[in-house]
Amino acid sequence: MDELAVRVRDLEAERARPDRKEPTVEELMQRLIGTLAALYRTTPDRKETP
Repeated sequence: MDELAVRVRDLEAERARPDRKEPTVEELMQRLIGTLAALYRTTPDRKETP
């Protein structure tokens, strides 16, 4: 088997593991979007002086 096929097989086996503890890409994107939304809604800490 070539290197790429071995790597693909390994990645697929890792993805299929039920005890995976890392967040999925979907979970990471949801956290990022939530954080950006919270930052957008938060008022600035400093006020500009004229």
